[in-house]
Amino acid sequence: MTTHLTLRQLQAFLSTARLGSLALAAEEQGLSRAALSQSLQELERQLGCILFDRSGYRLRLNASGETLLPMADELLTRALQIEQLFGEPDKLPTRLRLGASDTIGSYLLPKVVAGLLARFPDVEIDVGIHNSQTLFGQLQRYELDMALVEGEVLDANLSVSAWREDTLWIVAPKGYALSHGTAIDWAALRQQRWIVREAGSSSRVQFEQLILPQLGNTPDTLTFNASEAVVQAVIAGLGCALVSSLAVDKRVEHGILERLELPLKFSRPMTIVTLKNHYAAPRTAQIIQWLAGQNDPVPDAPMAKPG
Repeated sequence: MTTHLTLRQLQAFLSTARLGSLALAAEEQGLSRAALSQSLQELERQLGCILFDRSGYRLRLNASGETLLPMADELLTRALQIEQLFGEPDKLPTRLRLGASDTIGSYLLPKVVAGLLARFPDVEIDVGIHNSQTLFGQLQRYELDMALVEGEVLDANLSVSAWREDTLWIVAPKGYALSHGTAIDWAALRQQRWIVREAGSSSRVQFEQLILPQLGNTPDTLTFNASEAVVQAVIAGLGCALVSSLAVDKRVEHGILERLELPLKFSRPMTIVTLKNHYAAPRTAQIIQWLAGQNDPVPDAPMAKPG
């Protein structure tokens, strides 16, 4: 079978796959809806298969579309590199779309980006901070090149590289130990309100896996969708929380918060996550390899050691 695929057809396909809507994809590509639809139909005719399941105005990739997606993404990426290389032969810039989960984004990411720019000064970096599930969805939709997340990654479509370990502390409002005497144990903590992150965040998963079994029943909880909001809620006296030591070590040191010492010690991995079968430009691959070797991106603010 002889085909005459065009980059315009593949761009229409990728945009529609990512947005799930002909109208939105047409707007993004600067085409009329009819023109974009015709481009997709011609692509499907040339390939001899349907690429989308259609439901009203929504389109969802079927098995054939899922097969085409990584190959189309690679072809378009390489085409862009060709244009850049021959347009500016002395300079081939790279754009890195980097995502980070909330704790990493708030307490590590600025210095990570500073290190990246120092090592790769020609790279353009776009940064987004979201909870882990949102980042995984963005990777699947080819909206990110890589993500830095906390906790385990179980999705078989994602590739995971070890980065560093994050120590987790249980913290309470200032004066908690004084008001409870020496009875800082799980029995006392079962009576407390717990400040937690939203569903879909790594921090929420850690709370449910590590703390909830120790409490023995469903505790009183208050939910916030940002790590710093959780910390501020504890400072305000609203309850206890399981948080990264990165977020609270200085505040514990200065007496703003209290760390509750218990026999159990908690930690979680921080990892570099990419999408399997997603073509990475040579410079992007170098960046990922370099970052995987940077297990302490904040040498002047080392992670506090558990007591």
